[in-house]
Amino acid sequence: MGRMKPAALLQHSKKKKGPAKLNMATVVVAGVVIILCLSSFMVLHRHKTRGNIDGAGDDNIRNIADDKGAQEAFGVENNAVEALPESHLPRYATLNTTKGSITVEFFGKQAPLTVENFATHSKKGYYNGVLFHRIIKDFMIQSGDPGGDGTGGESIWGGSFKDEFTEELTHEAFTLSMANIGEANSNRSQFFITTIATPHLNMKHTVFGRVVRGKEVVQVMSPLLKSFRAFCCRLFCPEFNLSSTFRFVTFSACLGCVK
Repeated sequence: MGRMKPAALLQHSKKKKGPAKLNMATVVVAGVVIILCLSSFMVLHRHKTRGNIDGAGDDNIRNIADDKGAQEAFGVENNAVEALPESHLPRYATLNTTKGSITVEFFGKQAPLTVENFATHSKKGYYNGVLFHRIIKDFMIQSGDPGGDGTGGESIWGGSFKDEFTEELTHEAFTLSMANIGEANSNRSQFFITTIATPHLNMKHTVFGRVVRGKEVVQVMSPLLKSFRAFCCRLFCPEFNLSSTFRFVTFSACLGCVK
């Protein structure tokens, strides 16, 4: 019998080997594995973008998603916004929470844009019912995200607005200050109140007020979750959701007028 030529050998091979048939069970298993991998990736991605991780531990304020795409989704910077005169801004505000009332004095002269942003949001009900979504014992309580998970919020101008740093205003205990994403001019709606002096935040976050009444309310809130780092959501922390939210904010021109 003569040797089969290459062309004939190829043709013979094609006739002998038919297309491989995939077992249905194999297809199902492969599909399940792919779905599980995608689900794991999405969970890890959400955890990363929701977290406050900036490589420096809990003694830093970092609220909004770290990746550039998420930052851009919140809007452009509004650094050309003109500030209102101090006389047009409220001097005091009372933050009514389900744990009690906190009265703050604003620094409208040094931080007019920030005070205007906070006051306008408050008067329009933007903060009503919003969680104190991040509470760290011996550090601060943080709020201002309507979504309640620390990844959202915007300024009254629709994006971010510029920092208003000044060396005369420092982060003492019970300071009202703006949270940001760790970059310049990235203020939106989230803010925090310190429970101790935090000088490492000076010239990094805009100080725009100080608690003058209700410090005990801030202290009551502070140990709620101790140093629990993950964001509290409505589903898993119903008690926290019910006991630590804004109800409404009222304003006054003088401390004696504050009820």
